[in-house]
Amino acid sequence: MATESAEKLDEIAPEYRFGWRSCRPKCLQFLNSPKWWVFFLCVCNCFISMAVNGLVAVIITNIETRFQLSSTQAGLVVSGYEVGAIPILLFVSYYGTRANRPRMVGIGVLVMALGSFLFALPHFTTGLYEYSDSADGNVCALNSTAKICDTNEVKSPLSNYLGLLFVANFLHGVGGTPLYTVGVTYIDDMCTKGETALYVGIFYAMGVFGPALGYIAGGFLLDLYTDFDQIDVATLPFSTSKDPRFVGAWWVGFLIVAAINLSVALPISGFPADIPGAKEIRDAKVSEAHDDKHGEKDDLVMGHNHSNVGGSVKEYFMALKRLLFNPTFVFITLVSICEAILIGGFASFGPKYLENQFGIQPSFAGILFGRYHYS
Repeated sequence: MATESAEKLDEIAPEYRFGWRSCRPKCLQFLNSPKWWVFFLCVCNCFISMAVNGLVAVIITNIETRFQLSSTQAGLVVSGYEVGAIPILLFVSYYGTRANRPRMVGIGVLVMALGSFLFALPHFTTGLYEYSDSADGNVCALNSTAKICDTNEVKSPLSNYLGLLFVANFLHGVGGTPLYTVGVTYIDDMCTKGETALYVGIFYAMGVFGPALGYIAGGFLLDLYTDFDQIDVATLPFSTSKDPRFVGAWWVGFLIVAAINLSVALPISGFPADIPGAKEIRDAKVSEAHDDKHGEKDDLVMGHNHSNVGGSVKEYFMALKRLLFNPTFVFITLVSICEAILIGGFASFGPKYLENQFGIQPSFAGILFGRYHYS
C-alpha cells in the first residue's frame, strides 16, 4: 500500500507538488489537498477578522486614552482597513488569476502579520503609561481652569502614533485582499460544486466567528494592565479596571494574531499554482454564466480559458462591464453595501457607546458584543 502511494507521488510533476521551489519533500505531500488549503485559509480568516473587526473595536477607548486621540482620529484608524483594501481589490481579483495564487495569498498573510505587529509596536516604544493622580483627573468641570481642560494646550507627542496605527490597519486591508479574492477562487478551481459550496461556507463562517472571538478575548485582555509586563501591578494606586485611569493590555491580542499569521504564511505559500486533478474539475463544470448576444458562452466569465484572464486593460474593462450589467451581481452587491453601512459603524463603535452610555467597563462591553456575534 505504501509502495503504491510512493509510486503515485513519483508520477506527479514537480510543479504540482506541495513545497517551495526545489524543496518539495514527500512527507509533506499529504497537505496538497483542498481540505488543508481551506483549513489554513480559515485560520487566517478567523484571526484577521478577530483583529480588524473584534480587537480594534474593543480597545478603541483604551487607544484614545493611551495616545490621547479624539474619536475622529480613532475613526480614522478604524477606516484604515477599508482604505488599504479598496485601491488594490479590483487589481488583485482580476490579474491575480495569472499569478501563483497560493504564493500571493502567503505574501498577503505576511503583510497582515506585519500590520498586527505594527499595531502593537507603540506599546514598546512609548515608555510607561502616565496616569493622573486622581480618579477624576481626566474629567473637566464646568468653567474649569485646569491645564488639562485648556483647549489651547500643546498637542501630546503620543498622538503622533496616529499615523502608525493607521498604517498598521492599512496593511491589514492590503494583506487581506488576496485572501478573500484569489484565495476563494483557488477553492473553486480545485473542488466540485458541492465541495465548493461547503468549503466556502466554512470559510466565511470563520469570518463571523473571528470578530466574536476578538470581542471576548479583547474583553478579558483589557482586565490586564497595559504595562503588566514592565511593572508590578500591585503597586498601582488603582486596583481594578473600573478606575477611569486604567488602560488595559490592548496590544497583546495583536501580537498573538501576528504570530499565528506568521506560522500559517509558510504552508500557504507551499501550495502549487494548480493541484493535481484541478484542471479536470474545471473542465467538467457547467458554467451558469449568461450567454452573450451571439449565444456563445463568455470564456472570461466561465473561467475555462483560465490563462487568458487578465490579459490586457481592455479585457479588464470588458469584464467589469459584464459584471455591472449582471443584475444578480449588482443587487447582491447593493445588499452588501447596505449591510456594511448599517453594521460597520455600529460594530466598530458599539462597545464604546455601551461604555459611555451605561458606564460599564471596556472589558465587559467587549464580552457583551462577543455574545451578540455568537447569537
